Amino acid sequence: MQKQFEFHYSEDMFHLTDQFLTHHLEFTRQDEKSIYVVNQPTRVQLLRNRWHLNENEAISTAYPFTTFNRFIRDLIEKLSVPLKFLSFVERSLILKQILLETREELQYFSFPEGSIPDDTIRKLLRFFDDARLNLLDKDFIENGSRHLVLSTTDKLQSDLNLLFARYSNFMGKFFMDEAEILKHIMFRASSKFFDTYYPELLAIAFEDISGSRQLHLNFFNWLHEKGKSVFLLTSYGKNPELYGHKQSLFNKIRPMVKHIHGYFETVKISDSLFQIKSPHFSFWERVKIIPAPNRIAEVEQIAAEIKKMVLEEKTDSSRIGITGPQLEVYLPIIETVFRRHNIPFYHQQFIKLSQSPVAGTLELLLRTVMDEFALEGILKILHSPFFRYHEKLSGRSIADKFESLRVKSGKDNILTFIRNEKDILQKKEAEEYHADGETLELLENVLIRFFSDIRFLESPQTAGSIYTSLQKFLKRQWRAVSFNEDTAGSEILRSRSSMNFLNRIIELLNFWKDYMEKANPGYKFSCREFYEVFSSLCRSAYFSGQEGTHGGVQIVSMQELTGYDFSVLFVTGMEENVFPTRSSAFFTHPSNLPAQLQSLLPADQLLQDRELFFQLLQNPAELLRFSYSRYHQEQPILRSIFLRELQRISEEPLDEEALPPLPSHAELIGYLAEQFPPAKLDYHNLPEKWKALFAETELKHYHFKRSVIQRREEGVVTGLWEGDLSANAVLQEWFQSAFSTVCFSPTQLETFAACPHIFFQERIIGIKPAEELEEYLSPRERGSLVHAVLFRFFHENNPQDRKLDRLLSIASEEFESIPLPPGLIRDLQKEFYLGNDFNKGLFHSFWDYEMEQENLYPTKPTRFELSFGQGIISPERVDHLSTVNPFTYKHEDEIFYFRGKIDRVETAADGTVLVVDYKTGQFPALREMWEGLRLQLPIYLKAAGEILKNEKIKIRPGGGAFYSLKKENDIEKKIVFADKDSVLQPPLVTESARFPGNKYSIDNKPASLEDFLERIMQFAVKYIRDIKSGRFVHTTDKKQCVGWNGRLCDYLPVCRVNQAKQDRIRRENNFSTRHS
Repeated sequence: MQKQFEFHYSEDMFHLTDQFLTHHLEFTRQDEKSIYVVNQPTRVQLLRNRWHLNENEAISTAYPFTTFNRFIRDLIEKLSVPLKFLSFVERSLILKQILLETREELQYFSFPEGSIPDDTIRKLLRFFDDARLNLLDKDFIENGSRHLVLSTTDKLQSDLNLLFARYSNFMGKFFMDEAEILKHIMFRASSKFFDTYYPELLAIAFEDISGSRQLHLNFFNWLHEKGKSVFLLTSYGKNPELYGHKQSLFNKIRPMVKHIHGYFETVKISDSLFQIKSPHFSFWERVKIIPAPNRIAEVEQIAAEIKKMVLEEKTDSSRIGITGPQLEVYLPIIETVFRRHNIPFYHQQFIKLSQSPVAGTLELLLRTVMDEFALEGILKILHSPFFRYHEKLSGRSIADKFESLRVKSGKDNILTFIRNEKDILQKKEAEEYHADGETLELLENVLIRFFSDIRFLESPQTAGSIYTSLQKFLKRQWRAVSFNEDTAGSEILRSRSSMNFLNRIIELLNFWKDYMEKANPGYKFSCREFYEVFSSLCRSAYFSGQEGTHGGVQIVSMQELTGYDFSVLFVTGMEENVFPTRSSAFFTHPSNLPAQLQSLLPADQLLQDRELFFQLLQNPAELLRFSYSRYHQEQPILRSIFLRELQRISEEPLDEEALPPLPSHAELIGYLAEQFPPAKLDYHNLPEKWKALFAETELKHYHFKRSVIQRREEGVVTGLWEGDLSANAVLQEWFQSAFSTVCFSPTQLETFAACPHIFFQERIIGIKPAEELEEYLSPRERGSLVHAVLFRFFHENNPQDRKLDRLLSIASEEFESIPLPPGLIRDLQKEFYLGNDFNKGLFHSFWDYEMEQENLYPTKPTRFELSFGQGIISPERVDHLSTVNPFTYKHEDEIFYFRGKIDRVETAADGTVLVVDYKTGQFPALREMWEGLRLQLPIYLKAAGEILKNEKIKIRPGGGAFYSLKKENDIEKKIVFADKDSVLQPPLVTESARFPGNKYSIDNKPASLEDFLERIMQFAVKYIRDIKSGRFVHTTDKKQCVGWNGRLCDYLPVCRVNQAKQDRIRRENNFSTRHS
């Protein structure tokens, strides 16, 4: 055979393989002269079966088909390279250990101890694998050595350089990955090597090289230089909307090979998809799109069609396949529905080790030691069927003995208590105590044995010591099940499965031990550290198993379809945002990487998904059925844009009518309401065949709801169903009793002032609006951070010790306590508060502003987080003058109680008090306070005067201020109201904010500060009395109802406001009130 180097391509892999092998029969005819390399083991079996059944006599029964991994592993074994090849799971463990060992040096990948996300490790490892396979080792090192660590991008590049250098060192020195294997093969294997081990080998074909990297291409070229004919195959075409992500690979291959050959049909579907102007195609009966109301109905429709095919059309169920972009979501549904309909099925199951009962039992063992031998954990271990302890306790009820123990943990405490109980029993003479004494004796012996067995976990040990001791413990106490003729088959399977899981765990721990002996042989792991290692191993590793019977319907992933030959293929879950997917396969934003490393980024996910969809269309299956559900958990779902694109190029409609969803009772009653006049819509008037669909109470409820709606539409006075519960004597009594001594916060009363109906939903019923997920800190978290930092700074330091570095140190400590995931967003938030080389940050700017204002204000900060009526609070978080007693206000022989926490109190030399409230968002205006919408500052000023009345100097209310801390260039301390005769004078306070003044008056007289505060208290009294009387009607103030129609209100789904009626009430009252 003449030495050749060729590239063959077609629009899909299914047709490409058949066409190539048909034109190159030498790959199937000559023993040991040709090797055909594929990517998946199932593909090997399929090709062997297909060519073995071929009737062409020229085709040999020798099968030259193998996988790429098997091919290179065979080469490296024949070269006798002493290094061990590592699986992805084993390499993940190495990378995680490197992250843990270098965590103090890392800046971008700075995770809290023991909390490195497994997904980040997987993505980072794939990135390193790609870098090594693309020969970019020097780019990492050179790039890392040139950069100063200044920005987030620099931190990422520095960390990648450090981690990659450590990882690559292990791969070349102690272990091998795919890149290292290829390097060793090309360096060690000579022409003589091939003459010795592959004397007849002439040609090698590599199927589907779309995932090849630079080292793979070098390997292909190296094989050609060694005198072998090399054929490279992959799917490729001219449509950039399908194959644009492969253009770079094609450009690399073109100059390498001597010949390029394409196999194409005259009219290609691939040229029409995702193109503006394209011909249409007829898919006849082969392709159908099946919608369903929900996922269960979707699977039931598939089950019904499969049953029809198997029973009526005599289709072999093993020739029917099911796949889909979200197969893991559909698997439980498929298993349930298919078992219900007695449809046989089969799928390869990959179970995480962490989901196995074996791993769960061993994790429980470690947690029990970490929790200082908690009773609950010990009881589970003694009852576990995996340990021999329960054999010794067979027939003994020890659960009640554990419940009687008056200790919760501690092995010495437990044993001491059991011995004391034994001593007490021995002193009693009654016969009934004899059995209890024996049980306690036996329990004590078992516990002593158990504590002795796992003593090695109580003190730090090296990896080798832990592995050896754990093996001894398992050999001694792990229960080996013996089988006999009476043993049930299911028990045998479970026992064998458990042993397989255990063997896999031991195998991984053995590798971890070998790695640690090479990387850090003297390091000793605490039980908690070993628990993190063990948990990470079990979360990362999978165990392969089978579910179902081989002769049943085959359930496979879309990536494995090339390894199967189906006559019918169902594709489930074709939903928007799922296929194509929007999720990222990368661990950081591409812009954070230097240009030379950006080539490692995954190809455009949309283009990959497009090609995958096209491969589904080109599948050799005779029938192809796409399905999707229209709703999931009552949320509408759009079908995939791929299905819409398929419909666009089709000459005939592809949608097949699905079974209509079952109507709800509400829809059926609505239908009845259309058929009968309201007066005749009665259960007894219904036809007999309809009565079974309804309950008489449902129609009565319908009439009741209709009467309520009619009353509201007629605009009568507010009633029970609109929030006015004051006319109901039972409810009235309950409200009076429930709120008679309740301490109200100003914030609660402000909610009532804005809209009593929202107060009812939030505070009485307990309905909370769903919190929106935020990438950055939420408003609540921002406020909590600022309050905590400033309290600690002022509270923990005397005035002379309050320095900028101390403020930033406290801010850094408080920020680290926030559970914000590590990464770019966390870094940006930290820089927002603590600054960087270019910006001061919020707290630095606050300090500068504070120093500027210090000499301008006659008042000085003296009290911080002054709490009242809040109950028992940790003294480390409030001012020492805080009190659990509420602030009380008496009005007309009725006492009202208030609670709160004043952020900051400032006092002047003459006793003037200024209360200050920190705001990280918008703060209210004085007009809103005057109208009774904002009560916080005035009530706080009244409360502060009451709490501080016993101070050495006479206290007098001075005013209230907001301290705006939005961002570093928007910091302002603003007095919103003040006593005109106090030391708080312009320019600190504007003329309109002073009392008495010309802007606010009562009975045509300028209002004093005391008048203003009393007015606020009267508003508070009115709101509390309305709450106690049960008046929670909707506000009539358009300004308080966002957009009036409530489109932006969190409580819109439960609000039934009648806008026309509210307008009428407002006009009749002739003023804008807050509630009717």
